Amino acid sequence: MIVFTLTGIFFLFRNTNFLQNLYFEKKTYTIWKNKFNLYVADTEKKITEGLSVFRTIKNNEWMIFIFLQEWNYWFWMKNMKFDIDLLWIDKNWKIIWYINNFKKETYPEIFFPQKNIKYVIELNSQAIEKYNIQTWNIIVQSK
Repeated sequence: MIVFTLTGIFFLFRNTNFLQNLYFEKKTYTIWKNKFNLYVADTEKKITEGLSVFRTIKNNEWMIFIFLQEWNYWFWMKNMKFDIDLLWIDKNWKIIWYINNFKKETYPEIFFPQKNIKYVIELNSQAIEKYNIQTWNIIVQSK
């Protein structure tokens, strides 16, 4: 019985993002005609960790950072295990700036938008190009 239990636990945790799925809530957002389920980072701890706690992400495992106030938030690739794209979004849910193919090797360099923002989305590298996401696109949260 113990062997089967340990085997079950091994296979359960073998899923690389199992714990992250428990830790991060997911919400549905529409970005330029496409719906995505995004992990939500809305606490200081979750915002600090971001996708760096993931070993890898699937094509639709993106993360949205929801900040308490508008500011010129900067990002770096500390502890990241893969490259990403990055969207900076203003208080009106409009994309104001992005980085396509943000390399993990750029750490410790920091990147920030030219204007204050309220939200950031980290997504798979090359997703901006794949889904034709533009700086004028509006993000919509599903109810």
